[in-house]
Amino acid sequence: EDLEDWLSVGAGSANTCALNTMGTVHCWGSNDDGQSSPGNGPYVSLSVGGTHACALDEQGDVTCWGNDNHDQQDTPPGPFSRLSAGAYHTCAIGQEGQVACWGWDFSGQSTAPKTAMAQVGAGQDETCGIDLEGALHCWGATDLGIDSPPTGTFTQLDLGRDHACALDSEQSLQCWGLDESGSTSPPSGTYVDLSMGSAFGCAVDGEGALSCWGLNDHDQTQAPEGDFTQSSAGRRHACALDTESQIHCWGDDTYGQSTPTW
Repeated sequence: EDLEDWLSVGAGSANTCALNTMGTVHCWGSNDDGQSSPGNGPYVSLSVGGTHACALDEQGDVTCWGNDNHDQQDTPPGPFSRLSAGAYHTCAIGQEGQVACWGWDFSGQSTAPKTAMAQVGAGQDETCGIDLEGALHCWGATDLGIDSPPTGTFTQLDLGRDHACALDSEQSLQCWGLDESGSTSPPSGTYVDLSMGSAFGCAVDGEGALSCWGLNDHDQTQAPEGDFTQSSAGRRHACALDTESQIHCWGDDTYGQSTPTW
């Protein structure tokens, strides 16, 4: 039996989805909200939120599935180039760098600034982006300090529930927000990929080694050894893609979210 070749993996609250090289999304774990019943595709990128997920096709159109309690599936017209699904909202970047967000907007997390962005990261009550000059901008809730990001030049970012981290131009991790269980205290070193979960985070370093930090109540920071290219941290579990395009998951497996079925 041929093993699947995966392009990316995304961990949600209680499920996981992955995109293969054929453009098909497969999901496993909880399907209580339909979050593990993806569209047909083919897709070119994938982002998994709390109980919903979204994917981009070759035309730049976005499709979302799963929970729709906050209009998470009410997708705006594209085309889009980048996508980030948060707990209850999603943001995408258009061709001119404009950010469009939809879903829950209780704290203003879906009310994006007009600034053109190169990257965007949707959390729970906040959203952050990296502008074309590499500076960080955040919007949404103001009670956790996520709205006061560090200054400097950054290349990548991701948001957890109450914290955010970004890779700076030196490839170092900088985190801010609520420091729950050390979630904003990342390891030192140089990294090429990062992902934030509820109260923890994971990052792949330049050698392909994986490090996780923060809350460890379900062994979600007990990262496996190996050579990895990408990771995704969920609520209490995480998954990563190795250099052989195979998926590894660890942490909470209550709903089978850490046991890939493909």
